[in-house]
Amino acid sequence: MAKYEFDEWNETSHSQYLEQISNKILLNKLTNIKCANNFFSLKQEKYKENHNSQEVKELGNREDKIWSKADIESRNKAI
Repeated sequence: MAKYEFDEWNETSHSQYLEQISNKILLNKLTNIKCANNFFSLKQEKYKENHNSQEVKELGNREDKIWSKADIESRNKAI
């Protein structure tokens, strides 16, 4: 298996955070398909277009283009 690292993410941390509730968001089917498994910065462009949820729009308009471990942990606490 190949070893990948992106900033603070590696295979192990990705697995640990991927399925946490705070790493999930409700999207309509079309937006979900468009976002697929892209990086957060690419998903943000689609989030901006989402008219069904203020939370999704806010994620799309974030200045930070990275979705970090700290973001997931913070959102976990908020949820």
